[in-house]
Formats: sequence, C-alpha cells, structure tokens
Amino acid sequence: MKVFIVVLHFGSVEVTNDCLSSIFKSRLSFENLIVVDNTGNFETKNGKVLVIKNKKNLGFAGGVNVGIKYALSKKADYILLLNNDTIVKQNFLKALTEFSEQFENAGIVGPAIKFRRDGKTVYDIGGKINIVFGRTTHNEVFKLTNKKPRVADYISGCAMLIKKEVFEKIGLFDERFFLYYEDVDFCIRTKNKGFLTYVLPEVSIEHALSKSVGKNSSLALYHQTKSALLFGKKYFKGKLFLNRGFILAQSIYIFMKNPRVGMSAFLAFKYL
Repeated sequence: MKVFIVVLHFGSVEVTNDCLSSIFKSRLSFENLIVVDNTGNFETKNGKVLVIKNKKNLGFAGGVNVGIKYALSKKADYILLLNNDTIVKQNFLKALTEFSEQFENAGIVGPAIKFRRDGKTVYDIGGKINIVFGRTTHNEVFKLTNKKPRVADYISGCAMLIKKEVFEKIGLFDERFFLYYEDVDFCIRTKNKGFLTYVLPEVSIEHALSKSVGKNSSLALYHQTKSALLFGKKYFKGKLFLNRGFILAQSIYIFMKNPRVGMSAFLAFKYL
C-alpha cells in the first residue's frame, strides 16, 4: 500500500518546516513526502522531501493538484493532503489508512482537527451543508466525548486521506475554487459517485487556523466570498436568490464592522 503525503507551501517557510518536522518525528509510514511550493521560496536539505515549485501561485486546488498528479503517476494507493500549518501525531495516519482499507465506501477520511479559539481548545469533526442557503458550517465541539467514526457532508482540506479510486472516478480538485470551498466541492463530487466522507475523532491533528493566509485578512475574505458565490452557482441554481442574499447580508455586516477589510467581499461580486 503506497501512501503519498502532499503538503502545499504558502507563506512562512518556518511554518512549513514545523509541519514537516512533526511528520518525521511521528514516524509516519508513507511512500513519499511532496511539498508543492506555491510561492517559490521554500528550500530544504532533507533528501526525503520532494519539492515541486510552481511558476506562480495556483491557489489551494491548483497547488495540491500538482502534487496529486505526481503521486498518481507513481501509483499511489492513497494521498494524504496536509495544510502546511498543521502538526501531526504518531498514530493518526495508521488509523486513517486502516479504516479506509476496512470500508470500501470510505473515499475520504480525516481526523478531528484541534485548534485554539479565544483561549479555548476546539475540535472540528466535519461539516454540514445547508441545502436552503447553500452555506457550510463546521461541526465543532470542545471535548471529544464520542470517538466513533462519523459520516460528514464534508471535511476540511487541511487533513484528508483520499483513495486513488476517488480520483479515478471524479478527477482532481476544481481549480475554479482558488481558495476555500474546494474541499466541500470535492466531498460533494465524491459522494455523488457512491463514496462517503468520514471523520475519525479517535485521532486528531493540530491546526493553526489560516496561519498562512490570515483568517481575517482582506485576501482571505475576498477569496472566501468569491468561492461562496461560485459554490452557490454550481450547486444551488434554483435557490441563488437565497444564497446570494445571505452572502450579501454577511458582506454588509462585515463592512459595517471593518470597512477596509469588508470592501474585499464586495469586490468578489464582480464574478457573478
């Protein structure tokens, strides 16, 4: 069984190196570790890491697709996508692969994602899609009381193990989603082909939310709004007035709180 790990580098070299260090310290079992460099500034002397440099920033979907194509060309059975601002633990990959091997319909499997918010520890255990407004919400808990595997509408792209059969049936990530919603879209397409997306709360990784881009930055808000509009157009054509109305109301609210940042959301509406 060949497992390839793909880490997309953007932003701080130190952040990416911390992620890679945690991978090697955890002694995960994998065939190859690929860093796809979206900024052209990542260098490493570690001979166990393959660095693929993109000529320009391709966004998340375009960036990981480069690594996925390479892994599939080398006959990968599984591809683990990891954000560069994650820290992994020893047993999580073994748990994911063993579960995937046991359940044929497990197309995508991910761990619980641990992060800090307002001084509190929070666990992301997958997300739900609101079929009325075409919006997505993360299922978040402060304590993992139920550690049984659970089916989710989608899981975060910051940590997902994907079977090669999924790529064979649905293709790669949709590169129209430059940043945000590409993981939701991929999970929907996976489900439409008969696979399920699972979360295994028994294992977790640590994630520094949007450390590379900046969670509340103008760049993040612009792409979040643009991708939300694209997502609504792709899946909720009959309810676009609700979807776009919600996004517009949200954008107005953000603008009223912070006009400089909020203006970025309105700029994304030109792609309607």
